[in-house]
Amino acid sequence: GIAAKSHSSVVNITDTHSDNIVDAKYVWSTSNNNNASTGTSFSSGDIISTNGLNGTYYLCVYALDDKGFYNNTCSNAFYFDNTAPTITVTLDDNNTVYKQSHNAKIDVTNDEYGAELDIDSFKYVWTKNIYVEPNESFTNGDTVTKNTGTGIYYVMVTACDTLGNCNTYQSNASKFDNDVPTIDYRIDTINGERYIVIDAYDEHSGV
Repeated sequence: GIAAKSHSSVVNITDTHSDNIVDAKYVWSTSNNNNASTGTSFSSGDIISTNGLNGTYYLCVYALDDKGFYNNTCSNAFYFDNTAPTITVTLDDNNTVYKQSHNAKIDVTNDEYGAELDIDSFKYVWTKNIYVEPNESFTNGDTVTKNTGTGIYYVMVTACDTLGNCNTYQSNASKFDNDVPTIDYRIDTINGERYIVIDAYDEHSGV
């Protein structure tokens, strides 16, 4: 079967010996022999639908006529997928150390419910602002590198399946330093002699 976010079915009840169905119930079940007598009431000809489920389900129906005869039957399988892919971002070992460049490996894992990964939806961005929408394409399993900028950056990743179940993930922080040191000159007088003093300072390297 083909997985979908929702399914529906028209259920008709016929009885060759009675025109009066006194009770009709249905239930969506992971079992194909579930007793639906305590399920949700419906009328013959109704469209029965559901969404938000994951996995394999059966539509089980119970019907009772005015003679006391009943039947309980279950449909063939319906396949549901309402789960977004899982995103894993593996940062390099020194991500908490200020460096000129850092790497991140991006892996997208599909769920077990049937929908394929939508590779055209795979986007990422290195960003200081966690609200930036990812806009750079990647291939599953890629290692992406950033070697510009200074400060703390995150990798934001978006991935979807072909049913439109989407996930956005934010990595832990990586620290970047691509600023040159600041150098100051000053003249000091010590014991009547003048000296040129050079101060060098780098905010992120600790120099």
